[in-house]
Formats: sequence, structure tokens, C-alpha cells
Amino acid sequence: FTLTLVNYRALLHEAGQIGPLERSLIYATITAFIAVVGGFVAAWLLTQRRTRTTSTKALDFLLLAAIALPSVVFAAGYIFAYNLPVWSRIGVNLYQTAQLLIIAYAASSLPTSARVLVGAVSQLQPSLKDAARTHGAGGVAAWSRGVLPVVSRPIVMAWLLTFCGVFLELPISQLLYAPGSPPAAIAIEDNLSNYHFGVGMAQAVFAVGIALAAVLIVLGGYRLLAPAGWRRIGGATRG
Repeated sequence: FTLTLVNYRALLHEAGQIGPLERSLIYATITAFIAVVGGFVAAWLLTQRRTRTTSTKALDFLLLAAIALPSVVFAAGYIFAYNLPVWSRIGVNLYQTAQLLIIAYAASSLPTSARVLVGAVSQLQPSLKDAARTHGAGGVAAWSRGVLPVVSRPIVMAWLLTFCGVFLELPISQLLYAPGSPPAAIAIEDNLSNYHFGVGMAQAVFAVGIALAAVLIVLGGYRLLAPAGWRRIGGATRG
């Protein structure tokens, strides 16, 4: 048994072009932002008891159904839907594109993000925003000063959950990735399937390292940059 870094050097020499790891990093970052924004809106709609309408109940059902649906079935549905000739006739050509892959990532991640945020959003009181407006803050400032501090920590956690889940996602990627542009999970699987174990394992180690680095950077940035009041809200209390 000989320890060698030749496979890691080969991956580093590919720097300067967008490879599978960089591609997955971009996909995961974009998807995390989309899923957090959409998840927050969905969580807010689910917690509006006064406006509990049929549409809200339908949204709740769809979110639960999406969580229960296997990823392979979910991706196959996108193939059947966006491979229809009618889309080409109206100028929509999403099949076998990175855009469709990101849409599928976001749609599969949004239900989980909404469930992560629904607890924090349900605790929001209209008086928080009203108090900020009373002190002269505008609509955006009132939300950022009265609402965002309460949900900042759950939003960060939801973002990280989506990012890490998408970064090495395999079933949806297998069916929907654009030809010639494989994400990290596909590249790792291809190398291992073709008996390029060294390169495949090096990619896997790099991918796990990138995911861990992203978690450390985001949590560390929140701890260093977020106001002290934001960090205390939702934190563990000492007895």
C-alpha cells in the first residue's frame, strides 16, 4: 500500500475550467437561495390560520406529497413533462439543460425548506412589523428589523440543509443533467463505474471537504457578522 497524491494533483490541474465540483457548487448555491425564499413564502402561507383556505390546504398536501415522492419518480416526471413537442413549438426548450436541473433541484428541496421554516414563521407576530412601522420604518426596513432577526437562524439552517443536499444529489442528477456537463455526483459515479477508483475517491473527498467548508464558512460568517441580538434569538438558554 502506497500513499500517493497523484489523483488530487490531477484534479487541481483542471483548475481554470468549470468541472463537476465547481458546477455542483454553483447549482447548490442557486438552488439553496431559491428554496429558502420559496420555502419561507410557503411556510408563511401555511401558518396563516385566519386565511386557511382550500388553496392553502392544497399547498400543504402538495408539499407533503413532494416529500413522499421518490426522487427518481420526481425526475422522470420532469422528463415526461418537458420532453413533449408542445414545449418546442412555443419556444420553451428546457429538456437536457442546466436550467431544468436547477428547477428540479429547487422543487424537490422547497418542501423540506418550508417544513424547516414553518416552526419559526408560525411564531411571528404581526406586532413585530407594526412596531417597526410605528417608529417610522418603511416596509422593507420594518421587515428587516422586526421579522428577519427572529427567522435569521432558521433561514441559515434551511439554506445549509438545501445546499448540502443538492451538492451531492444523485437520483435527479442522473436523469436530468445536461449532456457534457455532469454534476459532482455523476462524475464520481462515472469514475467509480469505469474502475477509475483513484480519481473517483479524490473527487469524493474534495466534494465532502467543500460541503464541510461551506458549513463552516456560513455558520462562522453568521456568528461573526450577525448582530448579537440575532444570535441570541432562538439560541439555547442557560439555566
